[in-house]
Amino acid sequence: MKATKDAVILLNANDDFLFVGSKEEATAKIKERGTIDDIILTFSKGDEIDLFFLDRFSKEKQKVFIDVLERYLNDL
Repeated sequence: MKATKDAVILLNANDDFLFVGSKEEATAKIKERGTIDDIILTFSKGDEIDLFFLDRFSKEKQKVFIDVLERYLNDL
């Protein structure tokens, strides 16, 4: 999957999906959570988004994550 715009994916230390959004939104989310133990994956427009971490999730969580990511990237 190619990034159609800059994107940030936040996972927590337990590999729970937290957030997909812009760098500004991710910074606000981290401040809101009050922690920096999150895993932060950043992608710039045109980058190939490697979803290597999805195998840690159940099929249901994978589907939700991909849906959220596609919606963000496609402004839906």
